[in-house]
Amino acid sequence: MKFKSHEAPVQGDPVMIGRRQVGVITSATVSPAFDCAIAMARLAVEHAEEGQPLEVGKLGGHGKRLLAECCSIPFVDPTRSRARA
Repeated sequence: MKFKSHEAPVQGDPVMIGRRQVGVITSATVSPAFDCAIAMARLAVEHAEEGQPLEVGKLGGHGKRLLAECCSIPFVDPTRSRARA
């Protein structure tokens, strides 16, 4: 997952689509290469499409939601074997 900000989620945070939990964060960090936060998560198969918009954060209370999108791994292509647009 790539986030739209530099704020990284915490391990165990829920991955949401609307009010429905579809996954959980397993690890996250801020990537200097992408200039944003990135994370790995366990997602329900039907929501694991590249480009799928997701939110990470608590459902109730005043918890903040972090906007993200599903992407393929590896995040970085060191051999530059993937086609670029």
